[in-house]
Amino acid sequence: MLATADGITHIIFDLGEVLYRVHFSRAVRSFNALAGSQTTSLEFGRDRQSSLFHDYERGYFSTKFFLDSLRKAIGRPVSDKEVTDAWNSILLGVIPDRKALLEQLSQRYHVSILSNINALHHNHIKDECDWLFASVEERFLSYEMGMRKPDAIIFDEVLNRLEVAPEAALFIDDSLPNIEAARNFGINTLWLEKPDSLVQSLSTVLR
Repeated sequence: MLATADGITHIIFDLGEVLYRVHFSRAVRSFNALAGSQTTSLEFGRDRQSSLFHDYERGYFSTKFFLDSLRKAIGRPVSDKEVTDAWNSILLGVIPDRKALLEQLSQRYHVSILSNINALHHNHIKDECDWLFASVEERFLSYEMGMRKPDAIIFDEVLNRLEVAPEAALFIDDSLPNIEAARNFGINTLWLEKPDSLVQSLSTVLR
């Protein structure tokens, strides 16, 4: 595939809040509901999270260990299903117009996904996102790679596997720390502050 006038040959999409709706605050709210009167110390937001979530996204430990750790933080003998449902409550579904967008972009660019994601969330969305994953050339999932954004090593790994120079790649993410890390690596970036602005924002970057 030839480089277009903007010099970009590869587009690397984040998943959550770029292609797939995510409501970050629902997780902690659901955990606190399970805890009852005692609020948990857990944090899970776009750019600020407890280390437990970071390490699970890196695949550092099993789902059983993750659920047991959450149960301990909740402080009550809740079931695996209750904890899993609370954790999955942030997942709202694929953004409706993304299929047409990916199909259009795939005619001009190599398209891939780079996501900070964990085993439980991947398992929950994989059937719904089967067409989405099938429509991209590569998918880079943090828990399978043993690394996550904004670690510099993950951008190095992705570029090496795609065999693309940073200046020929465009990375799209809703997290500013991830965007800054990619930019420091020499990758073109698009910080998507609002998911609904993706099509318009792309038109200003791609010529």
